[in-house]
Amino acid sequence: MKLSRPKLGECEADLLRQEEEFLRNKNVSSSAKLVNKRKGLDNDGSEDGSGSQSDSFKKNRSKYALSRKTVNTTGSTVSSGSLSVLGEIKEKNVGHFPIVQPTATSQSGFPQVFYRDKTLKPRGKSIFSQQVAKLEGSIKTDKSEPEKVNKLSDSRQIFGDQSFIVSGTEADVVHEENLIRLSRMSHEEIMSEQQKLMSSLDPKVLQFILSRRNPSKNASVDTKGDENMTGIHEECDESQMETEETETINTLLTETQPSSQLNSEMETEEAFTAHTTTADTDILHAVPLVSESNNKWLHMDVVEVEKLKWMSEIPEPPPLPSDKAYAARFDFQGMLLPYADESLDVNKGLHHHGEEPGRPGYTLQELFQLTRSSVLQQRVLSITTIANILEKTKSGYYDKCMEEPLLKVMLDSDILLLLRFSLDDNMETMVTASLLALRNLLWNFPDEVCLDRILGCKRAIEQPTIEVKIEVKPEKKEELKDEEKELKDYEIARVDTIKGALRTDIILRLRYILETLKPGPKAVIAALEILTRIARHSHESVLAIASCPRLISIIVKNFLPKDWRLIVGGTKPQDMTSVYGVPLVEALKFVRVLASGSRNAASDLCSLYQMHDVLISYISIDPRECALPQSEALRLSLQSLYLWQTLLAYNLATQTFMDMYPVLMRLLQFHLHCTSASDEISTFAHEHGAALFSLINQAIIIAKHQRIVHQTRSSITLPVEHFSSYITPAEMCAEKWLSQLMQTDKFTFSGFKLLSANFCCLANMYSCCQNMANDMVSQLEQIEKLVGSKIASFLQSVNYGNLTKDIKRTSCLLYKGFSGTRRDPEALPSLGGLLWGGQKVTPILQASSLFPFFGGLTCLLRDAFSIHKGLCAKICTSFINENMVNYLSDLVTQKLNFVNHWFTRIEIFFLCDLLFLFHNKDTNFSSLLHNLSVKVVSLIPTNDKLLMKQLLKKIVFNPHYFRDALVSYGIKNVTLDAVKTISPISQLLQECINNLESIYHCYEEAFGIVSVTEDILNVMSLTSNGERSLSDDWMYAPIIRLNESGSSGNPANNSVVHIATACLEWILILEYLRPSVLTSINITTRYCHLAKIFMSASDLFLEPRISILLESILREMLQHNSEIDFKSCIPGVSSFYDLYNDLLEQYAAVSYGNKIFGQFIIIPLQQRHGSSLKRLLWSEHVAVLRVLGIPIDQLMIPLEELLEPCEVDPSLLDIYLQSLATGVVQEKWSPVLYRVAVHHVSTYLKQNDNILAHQLNEKILKLGNKQLQSLLLNYGT
Repeated sequence: MKLSRPKLGECEADLLRQEEEFLRNKNVSSSAKLVNKRKGLDNDGSEDGSGSQSDSFKKNRSKYALSRKTVNTTGSTVSSGSLSVLGEIKEKNVGHFPIVQPTATSQSGFPQVFYRDKTLKPRGKSIFSQQVAKLEGSIKTDKSEPEKVNKLSDSRQIFGDQSFIVSGTEADVVHEENLIRLSRMSHEEIMSEQQKLMSSLDPKVLQFILSRRNPSKNASVDTKGDENMTGIHEECDESQMETEETETINTLLTETQPSSQLNSEMETEEAFTAHTTTADTDILHAVPLVSESNNKWLHMDVVEVEKLKWMSEIPEPPPLPSDKAYAARFDFQGMLLPYADESLDVNKGLHHHGEEPGRPGYTLQELFQLTRSSVLQQRVLSITTIANILEKTKSGYYDKCMEEPLLKVMLDSDILLLLRFSLDDNMETMVTASLLALRNLLWNFPDEVCLDRILGCKRAIEQPTIEVKIEVKPEKKEELKDEEKELKDYEIARVDTIKGALRTDIILRLRYILETLKPGPKAVIAALEILTRIARHSHESVLAIASCPRLISIIVKNFLPKDWRLIVGGTKPQDMTSVYGVPLVEALKFVRVLASGSRNAASDLCSLYQMHDVLISYISIDPRECALPQSEALRLSLQSLYLWQTLLAYNLATQTFMDMYPVLMRLLQFHLHCTSASDEISTFAHEHGAALFSLINQAIIIAKHQRIVHQTRSSITLPVEHFSSYITPAEMCAEKWLSQLMQTDKFTFSGFKLLSANFCCLANMYSCCQNMANDMVSQLEQIEKLVGSKIASFLQSVNYGNLTKDIKRTSCLLYKGFSGTRRDPEALPSLGGLLWGGQKVTPILQASSLFPFFGGLTCLLRDAFSIHKGLCAKICTSFINENMVNYLSDLVTQKLNFVNHWFTRIEIFFLCDLLFLFHNKDTNFSSLLHNLSVKVVSLIPTNDKLLMKQLLKKIVFNPHYFRDALVSYGIKNVTLDAVKTISPISQLLQECINNLESIYHCYEEAFGIVSVTEDILNVMSLTSNGERSLSDDWMYAPIIRLNESGSSGNPANNSVVHIATACLEWILILEYLRPSVLTSINITTRYCHLAKIFMSASDLFLEPRISILLESILREMLQHNSEIDFKSCIPGVSSFYDLYNDLLEQYAAVSYGNKIFGQFIIIPLQQRHGSSLKRLLWSEHVAVLRVLGIPIDQLMIPLEELLEPCEVDPSLLDIYLQSLATGVVQEKWSPVLYRVAVHHVSTYLKQNDNILAHQLNEKILKLGNKQLQSLLLNYGT
């Protein structure tokens, strides 16, 4: 029978029953048995007594085992480890040991654990053996030294039987060891160790140790009543005993101590005691103690001075440093506190035990440390404070306060991972605080407000992708992805914060929070906004969100319900207890941003989640009939309209548009009768009207696309004829609102946006219905009525003149301030909607900005002019008034700002429409418009390749714009001298203009836009970081590409010659006919780009046509020779020294003394450019000196630029003289360099009387060439 073990769930009675069974069955065999494998060995080690096996066993034993044997008294061999067991038992003689009274046993009943000495190391014996021996030796006393016993007893009498310092179970053992050690030391050794110990201890620690021997000095608290009398008597007795004990110790120590040493030590101790007592007394007097509470609570009768210090007055902060920065401290609302503020009371919790107790507030480091607290409230408080700081930072509060941008500092401190770890907490308060902090870190509230503000403008439905851009060649992208996989989370977060967040599975965590934890409204809204910011990052992040299981369904089901009319309460979602089942604007916006990033995501929203049904319920319901606040219902309707517009852009939800015709027409009639464009308080009506017209406009664009693409009518889901009924209400709205604008002086951004959306919609209606109109006459009459009457009247009104006065002030391109992107770290970019300083938004979004209105107006006029040809002359003079001309002129001549800004797109699209509006039309400002087109083409965003192609083809390379300029230049600028030196410039310009079509094709191929066609069904999410198509110096792009091809040593083929010729012809046209366009490109950059022609091929510059073009361009450029500065930053050139070195090498290798190439070599040798470039030529490229044979009369720069001021560089002067002496430079083959060398050496000799001049003079006198010697000594006389 086997006994069973206790099982789970058995009670105490079952255990007692099993015990009884065990006691009754003691003979029961156990479940585990020990088996002896050696099968009964006898005493001598053999099985059968023969001993043979024992002998073999002995032979196989190791030498080490044999060496460990010892011999006992009986002669048998045993191991030394078995002596205490197998050896003879002898009684130990302890007669000579003194009898020592045993120490008190432990109160716990178990032996006290001893601690080994960590300094012991294994040396022949184990550490344990050494420790045991040490303990035994420490308590043994040799009989031959009885005086040690006496010293031990004396020490015990002096220091007592117990320790005053150490307490606890080990106190007696430690005290006994100390007594033994002190008894073995002499007086001098004791005093020496005492001094060492006192010098090494902190004064506070030493004070504490001294107070342990005399506790009555430290506990000086008043006592009252009879209850404390006993304590007083006890303290007096203890004090008297300690005084007597101290006197005994001092007497013992002074028996062998010199009197001088004793006096000094006593003075030191008295001074130390007096100092500490005074400090403690001050604190005790500063902090009032209530005696009644002393015995009310446990241990309240013990006064702890260290803790009382924090109850004293707050120390004054040190003086404010005048020239140094100091740590920033924030309150709980995230506001930056002044260095010292006496008005802040300590009750606000801003003073704490930090490094600066006198200053209120918390530093970032202290807040980060507080997030790791074990107390939940402290963690929540710290993260909430960090969230508030982040919110204030992104609002521009601290733009001009910090030495380093605050966001960058926080990201470098790995705040993302800190907040991400906090998000894993299961406490709802902690999750909410972490979500709010993460939202404020990733989400940019000003940018989102600005993006919502431009919705309704032309192409505003396109959303930006805010991704960190890393410049990398296409062939290196795969390698970069592999490197990213090897990076750790914090490394990825420091490069790209959103990617770092995705690496931490933040999307899965947010899904779990929304699905399982179901937090409050603030947390839900924060989670949705975080997801929106992640969706804005890139197309990859959109895919990561869309592919997350159940995430979209959770959001649609809980926060975008179809039936929401039964909601009770009428409060804002933020104020509700739960928002599950409540439609949220943030959820609609998230879905819209997600759809704009991927057509597949948009398709899934329609097919899997029936998003069009949700939109119908939100658009069709009257805001006054729902339980939500009216403002919230209107915001839902706005977001629904813009989400629908996004779906329509992908040719989705088109049938729903047809089905919703009654609702849309009802809304259109509402705005026709109830909405006023001049009413300042009708902001929601303006926004709703703009959203409605934008939706209809997008539907018309898709209808036009379907008519072009689909051949059969059955496949068209949105026929063009459907929109004929929308034209009349839209025209009536335009006439009404234009009349209101002419009669009011109060303008709003939303009112301009309403008219802009209406104009864009009308423009597409006219172009769409042009081919299907049965009565073209009636359509022309409608256009004449609206454009020729209403719009023309508005353009001639006083209000229009007043409005255009502000156009320069609200222009992003002419704004002189700083963008808000300055506050962004590289790992977390933004759109910079809030300007640097945090006081203003981007100029184009300000209340008085006309650009949304102009964008729609130019779009309407452009399509109207294409139908009604006679309207242009009537409109153009009124539209381009004096204010507009000044604005356009400044764009041409000034350096443009905000060229890489997302919101500048509105202004760029307006300028493009303006250029197309007056395309091929004879006006007084045609030259101005063409200059503008050359600059605007470099501003077009990367995604708008088609727009760039159209602008280049129709306007930039259009010969129509050069006729007047060529005639003017031929009359005014062509001189007889120019005709003698080069081919007639007017004839050369005429030839270049005749080749404009060929030039256009060259640039079309260089920019990769040959096969670009219109694709309106592309993704609506575009790159945002201002990746414009071209740079300011785009006209030099083909030359730069040729130089980068690396064919400097190869002959030029026909393709290279064609590209170089076309590029130089276009540059020649701009240099002579459009010089104002090139003012934004400094002359140094233009020189460097032209110089790259010589390194594009070995013989390219030898082509006659290219040589003539280079000479003509260089002559015109050198009219601004004084502006050349090779020390400045040159775009596209990392080091001009290296570029010039390459030029010299190429000249020496392939130039054959080419005069044009030589002109480019001589220009950097001018005296004002320093001596480094001249040394490079004269010392390292001596071969160039022999072939640089430009005659002095053919120099394109004045010779004085090479001669003045006189050279003073010793090494260069020595090189000049050496080159002259050796004949490397001679007048017959290097006249210019020969003149330069002779001039500087001779002039220096005459103007200076120093060691260098004497050395040069001595070298000249030693010259064998007496003619050269005479020339150098008599130069200039």
